[in-house]
Amino acid sequence: MRFFLPPPSPPPPPHPQVGNRDVEQGVVVALRRDQQKADKVTIPNADVVTTIRTMMTELLDSLRTAADAFQTDRVTDCTTLEEVAAVISGKGGFARVPFYSMDIEAKEFDDQIREATGGEIRGTRMGEGVPEEGVKCFLTGRPAKHWAYVARAY
Repeated sequence: MRFFLPPPSPPPPPHPQVGNRDVEQGVVVALRRDQQKADKVTIPNADVVTTIRTMMTELLDSLRTAADAFQTDRVTDCTTLEEVAAVISGKGGFARVPFYSMDIEAKEFDDQIREATGGEIRGTRMGEGVPEEGVKCFLTGRPAKHWAYVARAY
């Protein structure tokens, strides 16, 4: 089974620009590369390291927020195989389902999901937690231990 989200890669660093006038004035001009209209920031030489670190943190937060929103828009909670099939064939994206196991014992059910929906279990989301007590696996009826994500593989 694969993990749903890969570890985050570092964001593109702020782009520094230093020209002759900037050297004379003791400043560095930097801009973030994650925005449509990048606003240039003039930074005194003494503050370059702390300002760039702050920009990197803001940039990473911005990218993470955008990625979370992108993902949330494409995940639909499902409780039956029919709902999963409807999501995969219609809306697209990921079907989030309660599932009883992510071990090798679940392999036979992964094949069943693929045949019925055209999708497969793509993995789980790290740090998501477990389904509440009493929630049953959408396929087997066993107590669910994981939130699994089902999608078509391209």
